[in-house]
Amino acid sequence: MSRYEGKPFVRLLECYILSAIDELPEVYAEKLNEMGPALKETYNLEGGWRDVVAQVMHFPDTVDDELRNMWAHNQTIAAQNGQILAAEAFAQAVVDQNFKEETQGEPPAAADEEE
Repeated sequence: MSRYEGKPFVRLLECYILSAIDELPEVYAEKLNEMGPALKETYNLEGGWRDVVAQVMHFPDTVDDELRNMWAHNQTIAAQNGQILAAEAFAQAVVDQNFKEETQGEPPAAADEEE
C-alpha cells in the first residue's frame, strides 16, 4: 500500500514542509500552484496552496521558522553522525511524528465543516 493511498493530505503536508525549508522541487511547486484553486474550493478558503494548508492545519504564523530551525538542527545531528539527512525523509518524519490523524487517513475538515 502506498504511503498516500487514501491520505492525500499527507503529501500536501510534506510538500508544505519541503517548501518551508526551501527543498520543494520546482516541478512539485508548479503542480501545487495549479492545484491551488481546487484546494481553495474544497476547503472554502482563500490564498495559495500553502495558505490553504496552513489554515486547514491551524498553523501559527511562526511555523515556517520553526520548521527551518528543526531542519537545521536535524541536519547538524546527521552531520555529527556522518550521515546526510534527505529533505524528503525529514518531511515524512515531521508529518509522522506530528500529524497522527492525517497519517491514519483522517482528512482535515473543510472550513464550513468546523464549529
